[in-house]
Amino acid sequence: MPFSNFDELLARIEELNRSRDYAQAMQLADQAIQAYPEYAHVLHYWRLMLAARSGEKEHALDILNHVLQGGFWYSEALLRKSPALQNLQGNPDFENLVQVNQRLREVDSIEKYPMLILRAEGQCQPGGPPCPVLLGLHANIATARDSVDFWKPAATDGWLVGAPQSSQAIWKGAYVWDDHRLAAEEIENHAGALKQQYAVDPERVVLAGHAMGAEVAIWLALNGTANAHGFVALAPNGPFTLQTEKWQPLVEKNPNPGLRGYVILGEEDNRVAEANLRTLVDFFDQGGIPCDLEIVPHAGHDYAPEFDSSLLRGLEFVAPQ
Repeated sequence: MPFSNFDELLARIEELNRSRDYAQAMQLADQAIQAYPEYAHVLHYWRLMLAARSGEKEHALDILNHVLQGGFWYSEALLRKSPALQNLQGNPDFENLVQVNQRLREVDSIEKYPMLILRAEGQCQPGGPPCPVLLGLHANIATARDSVDFWKPAATDGWLVGAPQSSQAIWKGAYVWDDHRLAAEEIENHAGALKQQYAVDPERVVLAGHAMGAEVAIWLALNGTANAHGFVALAPNGPFTLQTEKWQPLVEKNPNPGLRGYVILGEEDNRVAEANLRTLVDFFDQGGIPCDLEIVPHAGHDYAPEFDSSLLRGLEFVAPQ
């Protein structure tokens, strides 16, 4: 295919969709499934929308049925709220498929694995020396397991690490933090569970995250969630990161005068602009929240071993012993 990566392909499909060239967009999506099998769920959803927009309802239903037969599912919000699928709402066959979709979703309920817990062997036991706590949030459209490598160095260093799984599903294996209020409720519950099960140091609780999870970790810390004493944000990205004015009221109302922050960015990260993060760090500093930025050589956006020591430096900066 004449595209160097999936992002270029997807941009072309979106362009064709905007110009209402649904037939060509569909042809491109059909061809791309073999070239990019790891993105089949995205491509099938595009095929579903394009078929519906073309008025090919039976084709759209066949696409959705094929996806469900393979055990995959989408969030009900995607199937209900997409303008492209409005002409399918109320169709008996579509409604039946939505019910099948929901049953598959329930089988894969994240309640089966609400939080991954990491700790050094024998440490953080009830009645023993307390451990500092790190709650690490995964990136958007991901799972807790996808980001857990970022937090392992903290566990090795004596921290009790909780890697919570968001309950906000987009599709099978893809969870987000878009609803911040719901995220705050869930993180409070996870923090409470850790305090009940392990010996924790309530004066050294840190919220961390990767990508969108990092932005949400900052937002949660500024709102006093889990009584966090600091945040460590790896490649924060999202609607707040680029607009410092959205942080202003949170900084002004920050309930923890001792809150500190540490931002980490891979030198080769092509998704997050260093200039934006420098602006963000300066904004927090000037707002009374000591914050530092570390640029990690030879690292990109996703996990790399180069991030290990950076995380530990960040934890020491925000929650020193």
